Amino acid sequence: MKCFFNAYSAGFLSTGDDVAPGNYAMKDQVAALRWVRDNIEQFGGDAERVTIQGQSAGSKSVHFHMFSPSSRGLFHRAISQSGSAFMPWVLPPADPLAKAKEQAEVVGCPATNSAALVRCLRGMEAKDIVKKELELWQPVLESKSASNPEPFLTLAPLQLVQTGEFYKVPWLMGSTSEDGAFFGARNITDHSEVEQFSEHMDVQGPEDFFLKLSLNESLIPETWQRIRSFYFGKKEIPDPSDLIKLYTDRYVVHAVHKAAILHSEAGHEPIYRYNFAYRGLYSFGDLAEIGSTHMNLGVVHMDDLIYLIPLPVFNVWPAGHPDKRVIDTMVTLFTNFATYGNPTPSGGKSEVKWLPFSVNNRSYMNIAHDMSQTPGFYGIRPVRLSMEHDLYKDRMEFWDSLPLKENADDFE
Repeated sequence: MKCFFNAYSAGFLSTGDDVAPGNYAMKDQVAALRWVRDNIEQFGGDAERVTIQGQSAGSKSVHFHMFSPSSRGLFHRAISQSGSAFMPWVLPPADPLAKAKEQAEVVGCPATNSAALVRCLRGMEAKDIVKKELELWQPVLESKSASNPEPFLTLAPLQLVQTGEFYKVPWLMGSTSEDGAFFGARNITDHSEVEQFSEHMDVQGPEDFFLKLSLNESLIPETWQRIRSFYFGKKEIPDPSDLIKLYTDRYVVHAVHKAAILHSEAGHEPIYRYNFAYRGLYSFGDLAEIGSTHMNLGVVHMDDLIYLIPLPVFNVWPAGHPDKRVIDTMVTLFTNFATYGNPTPSGGKSEVKWLPFSVNNRSYMNIAHDMSQTPGFYGIRPVRLSMEHDLYKDRMEFWDSLPLKENADDFE
């Protein structure tokens, strides 16, 4: 079953009090999960074997449900693709009212008090708010009260994971090998954009990579210089491959890495992690905002979805195309997990056993091309599954070493 939700102000605006406590998008999802629990048997399903799955923003939602008492017992497996609740732009804000006031002011609503602010916004046409919608809305921390008896989230996920106070269900999670290239496509491929970035790198870099969300203001310049040196060295103009790695690590992979590590340290098992590195006939990179130079961006954000669900834009393959085997492989792995809590159960057809992730082994399933094979008729090598360890080890150790809020041991 698909569950749609509002990822912007209608879903997450909060005044920080009982007037608009917030997290409406997440509460809508909880309501949907309760409906599934109460009705799934009418459709031949099992209320004790519900799997929730999300990609990108949906992946963050899946992760947040592990931390909410409201969601506990409503699902029994979780699949997160290219996202986690530890991404800097979804960390709960310190002052949600300030953002609510900012949104109110840009659409002409009074921000003098919560009641007037919310009354005005609710009286507006939705399209008029959408035209001036602020970016980066995220779940907020709520307080329990008589009028808000069931808050979705009362403590930050980074606090809860450190105490082990979260819902531990079998978890399949991962990302694509060049995940972030989709978000930075224009800045990577447009010569003028690359030149502008290079010329103003010390100003634009911290903005493009959201350092203000993760660092105290005084730490930003030094931290950016460390990032610049690590990815670009002494280059005045970064190579496309350097930018792809930076976008991938900052936008997606480090947050996924952080989630796997912290959950494993808290005793969460099993966790099955993957890296999807197969570039087939289609890619969302071909639909990204490309600049003056068209290039293969690699295996970008959402490319794993191509092999899991029918998509209107990518749905026709020639007879005998190697992508068809990838579809069969991916669907089998994911449905096995939803059915058994294990993507490669005993007695299954997979030739490779998917080993759970742990802090000590850091295992992940690498879904990539078989480089020992020559490209076939369609110019594509067949898929190969292999168990690997420590995805992007040096890059992740670098990000773990930075003084980011999401790296703090005493996060508040």
